[in-house]
Amino acid sequence: MNESISEIRQRERLLRLDAHIRFEFELTAQRMTYLAIALSFLFSTFILALANSSIPNVHPLLLRVISMVPWFGMLLATIVLAFVFVSFH
Repeated sequence: MNESISEIRQRERLLRLDAHIRFEFELTAQRMTYLAIALSFLFSTFILALANSSIPNVHPLLLRVISMVPWFGMLLATIVLAFVFVSFH
């Protein structure tokens, strides 16, 4: 098999491109995994805090923190979504 130098270079270039695309997809998958894990912890925290807020002697600061947890989750999801979009450009 006698390949020309240009064919070898083209194959190497395609292999490098394939490795780069695979790396970017893995980064995106990692970001989405981190997002899912973080949001599951936030959801659990919100449900537990909401269940404990029905106790009569709840501090007003705790009620304020409980109301901020969903906003923090939306902010986190927006940040990760922005990072995913930036990684494709």
